[in-house]
Amino acid sequence: MVKTFIKEIVADHVGYEEAEEVTSELSFTDDLKLDEDAVMNIISSIEDEFGIEIPEEDIETFEFIHDLESYVEQAV
Repeated sequence: MVKTFIKEIVADHVGYEEAEEVTSELSFTDDLKLDEDAVMNIISSIEDEFGIEIPEEDIETFEFIHDLESYVEQAV
């Protein structure tokens, strides 16, 4: 459920029609070309959905989709 939700949110932010187009190996900045504001919007949606708070110093470590997926799976 966590991975699916994250991929759906990312797909929405980058304009992909299907969440399946988002793979865990994609980089937020290099592959998806997301800026800091876009990543923060994604993080905010995830925090709201799962009732968690992700500290900024942890957010700075997320380079790939799988980094965020692993973090959220451990937090919920």
